[in-house]
Amino acid sequence: MNRLLASIKKELLVLVRDWAGLGLIFLMPVVLVLVMALIQDASFKSLEETRITMLFLDEDQDTLGYRVRQGLERQSHFELITGTGSSPFDEQAIRDQVARGNYQLGIVVKAGSTESIRARGKKLVEETLFGEYTGEDPAESPARIIIYFDPAVRASFKVTVRSALENFTSKVEAGILFQALSDELAQYLPEPPAPLSDQDGGIVYEEINAAGKDTEIIPNSVQHNVPAWTIFAMFFIIIPLTGNLIREKESGLATRMKIMPGNLFQVLGAKIAIYLAVGMLQFLVIVAFAKLAFPFFELPPLVLGPEKVALILLAFSTILAATGYSVLVGTVARTHDQAAVFGMISLIILAAIGGLWVPVFMMPGIMQTASAISPLNWSLEAFYDILLRGSGLRGIAGNIFALLSFFVVTLCCAVWVRWRMGRL
Repeated sequence: MNRLLASIKKELLVLVRDWAGLGLIFLMPVVLVLVMALIQDASFKSLEETRITMLFLDEDQDTLGYRVRQGLERQSHFELITGTGSSPFDEQAIRDQVARGNYQLGIVVKAGSTESIRARGKKLVEETLFGEYTGEDPAESPARIIIYFDPAVRASFKVTVRSALENFTSKVEAGILFQALSDELAQYLPEPPAPLSDQDGGIVYEEINAAGKDTEIIPNSVQHNVPAWTIFAMFFIIIPLTGNLIREKESGLATRMKIMPGNLFQVLGAKIAIYLAVGMLQFLVIVAFAKLAFPFFELPPLVLGPEKVALILLAFSTILAATGYSVLVGTVARTHDQAAVFGMISLIILAAIGGLWVPVFMMPGIMQTASAISPLNWSLEAFYDILLRGSGLRGIAGNIFALLSFFVVTLCCAVWVRWRMGRL
């Protein structure tokens, strides 16, 4: 027992004297979480929260062009620019402006688009009543709306904007088509049909977060990024811990400790105890910063929900898994370079396949399968279960068991490697 306490004291002194290591453990993770939350915050905002400046040209000069322009101007997230001063843009000018990156988006409603929609209405009526249509086929000159995108914009931005425009213009097209149908039918009916008073869609969409139970937690950039990068920060202890183990080897301290009374588990137990305490303190610092300081950076605060015990146990298990892996790497590595390079590269790979950078559901099938071997993924999914899905301790019991098992396996491997090295 005295040796264990002495080892803990030694590890604590080594740690507190390493100011650079303490900065790596506490300061850098806080900065990392803040930066990633700020960077990715915009991607979690809806289109209604983002104001998009676009160039607009109405070559149609008819119902479709007018209504598209009026609809876009009524939307608070679109700002339309039709020219510079008193000179309106033509299509080539819009293309050039967007291509140079001065604007991210340009829209052109092509001439004859409204007439093409009306021709479709006339064709439908004549084919229904007489079985044939004698006019010009509207499919040969369809209604066209051209969207010019800056080549540098992300594909997700294109999909968002195009979906919003298609949703709006489909209602405009339906209104023009219905009116055209009414006008054509009026020629063949004894009394003209009443004008259509309701041309809006009859379907109402409701967005509901399918949490396991009632919860006030709203998914946002903070709820997604804080767990992911906190886990990465916990595993970041691989740098100071492996460095500690390598220094003991190089200084001969590891050899002297072997011949002292006691056993190996007391030595490793001291390291695990110290870095477990450091990891828990690191977790609490990051959570407190995200909860209290994020609003000063115009970010939503972290909402922990009611399952505080489950969060603490999950953090405890994650830190143990990180400590066990760090001890194994520090035991196998023979030099600082080996420990630093292998430790960081393996951590980055585990983070990548674990879904910390790209969600697992967006990965190829083979990578989704590979994510199951990453302890960072086990921890991340459990954090999401608590912070986003409203699960409790029972819902994450399997993840905690997997993390604790990983700790036991890696620690046993480290002990076996040390025993083999002692025999050699």
